Amino acid sequence: MKQNGADPSISEGILRFSLQLWISTVFIFALTVATGLLLDKFPESILALTVLGALRYFSGGWHFRNVDACVVFTVTAATAIPFVPRLSDDWLIVLNCISLLLVWRLAPTGHGQKFSTDKQKRVFKWISVTIVTISFAALHQVAVISMLFQSLTLITWKGGMMKWLRKNL
Repeated sequence: MKQNGADPSISEGILRFSLQLWISTVFIFALTVATGLLLDKFPESILALTVLGALRYFSGGWHFRNVDACVVFTVTAATAIPFVPRLSDDWLIVLNCISLLLVWRLAPTGHGQKFSTDKQKRVFKWISVTIVTISFAALHQVAVISMLFQSLTLITWKGGMMKWLRKNL
């Protein structure tokens, strides 16, 4: 890429990482579409992937060291969530409250995110909180479980909830 006109001030490692990120995103989308169609859960799988992706973008969360593991994990989650047996609205509200608490307390993690100001970090937090709050109105099971799944990735051993628990208990 550098030989074909890429900005020479950008390192080869950053270019490689960016390309891997785009390719993995395409693979995640394509495999989720294919698996959703194959398992007759296409709309639900796309909804799960959309919710996971939107909340993840603003809230952060832990990452795999290997791009392939990320692709497999994300596709598996997006296509498995629609198969969770139907839960009552009461349970969906409880799960959404857990997600809201985790996002309010832990987002954004900063894993995979670069914040230039504290204001930008606060904006990402409140967008994350807003995404989860909107789910209370819709109360769609796939969306609620996707948000819970994503919010659980905010819990890390080095920081996040575990650090807060060690400090406050």
